[in-house]
Amino acid sequence: MRALKLITATAALTLLATPAVASASRAWNFVTAPRLHPPQLRSDAPVRKGLAPGLFFLANFRQLASPLPMVGQSGPLIVDQHLQPVWFQPVSGLYTMNLRPQKLDGKPVLSWWQGKLTKLGVVTQGEDIIVGQDYKQIADLKGQDGWIISPHELIISGHDAWVTAYRLDATTGVLDSAVQEYDLSQPGLPLVYTWSALAHIRTSQSHQPKPSKPGWDAYHVNSIELVGGGTEGRFLVSMRNTWGAYLVDIATGNILWTLLGDNGAGSSFTLPKAAEFEWQHDVELHSNGLLSVFDDACCLINPPTPPKPIGPSRGLLLRLDLTHHTASFAKQYEHPVIAGGPLETPYQGNADLLPNQNVLVGWGSQPYFSEFSSSGKLLFDAAFPAPDLSYRAYKFAGWVGKPPLAWLHAVARKHKGKATIYVSWNGATQVRGWRLLAGSDSKHLRTVATVRKTGFETVIALRKAYKTYEVKAIGASGQTATFGSGGGGSCNGCGPGGY
Repeated sequence: MRALKLITATAALTLLATPAVASASRAWNFVTAPRLHPPQLRSDAPVRKGLAPGLFFLANFRQLASPLPMVGQSGPLIVDQHLQPVWFQPVSGLYTMNLRPQKLDGKPVLSWWQGKLTKLGVVTQGEDIIVGQDYKQIADLKGQDGWIISPHELIISGHDAWVTAYRLDATTGVLDSAVQEYDLSQPGLPLVYTWSALAHIRTSQSHQPKPSKPGWDAYHVNSIELVGGGTEGRFLVSMRNTWGAYLVDIATGNILWTLLGDNGAGSSFTLPKAAEFEWQHDVELHSNGLLSVFDDACCLINPPTPPKPIGPSRGLLLRLDLTHHTASFAKQYEHPVIAGGPLETPYQGNADLLPNQNVLVGWGSQPYFSEFSSSGKLLFDAAFPAPDLSYRAYKFAGWVGKPPLAWLHAVARKHKGKATIYVSWNGATQVRGWRLLAGSDSKHLRTVATVRKTGFETVIALRKAYKTYEVKAIGASGQTATFGSGGGGSCNGCGPGGY
């Protein structure tokens, strides 16, 4: 699409670059969206050239063990490369994780997990939510047959959802981990496939000590990848507590190969010392045997003594030789040294290869996410306000949000004969600017300002107040969506309601 050349502000217009924010709270406050309070993210490192295009997809929640209250609200959050909110949906009383764009039967959707967790990360309630480009809910997927859907993964393939799930096995007392497939096209979203770790992986591979009570989290499934997009009939699954990744034949359930981060008994590969990993997350297999891992290198959950990391957490690239069953170290991506030493992530995190070969690392239970060049140069680094964080961080180009027109909000405020107009449209990714019309009534309107969109909420200051205002959202190709107001210069009828 051709870019719209916006008219520069007239003499009667002053554009305020900074939206209305209560900085002391470290959460956003918007005049047009008083019910939305996403956290304010910050970046202490300069943004460098070479960033991959796209938006960041996050899901804000509180550090599980922190005694501090959350900053702002929990919920799925999209921000741009200036860390300005693009879309946010608060989710009251629940944790949210794993926001990402996907395609359901070829149509763009967003998915995320929401539910309840204990301080030790045990899921007590969970569901996957899927919404369309209009942000209206398409599916609410809950576990069946006693399984609870965990926050770690949802992969949509065609009309099916592949998820991670837990269930307590009454016979062994093991908290079993599963890879499951649900049919999103059928009423009730039926469960059509379950692969159980307990049925295929020896508990002796676990590094998590067995507790005295039932509920031994021997496996802790935390990622799924459908190899070849599912066309090859295999999936790769990561088990945090065995330090292992397993390639599984979907039809038979058989494990085709095993990669253990400590070269333990049963591993199909031999790893050099530099390539060993512990308590890993987000294992993905790429072309030419390239494997990406988020290596937490830390830590035993709820240990009898304080955990001892083996090294700093890192995004790790390995090269697998499937013929000779060896693996070589390819590259690692560590967070820059911060006050107190290297960054150590006790749990969560991801390392995502971007289309331009950059690597995006979400630091999990640490409040950071970083983008590196393929050579390892830090290009971008951002942080949540403590104790907020995002389990993973994703970056995608091409997401087009088309929220209802009712979500477009404008508020006019009059002071000493002047007026300030606040405008926002939560989730509208195609808006490039705003055209403001004003006059004595709805029949006598003229354009008084045309400005670029700035952040979530654009603030337009006028040297003169009018009785009636109308705001038009301008898209990349010049199309407009009209939103009107009237009466008294206070923008009656276009107040903040709706969200």
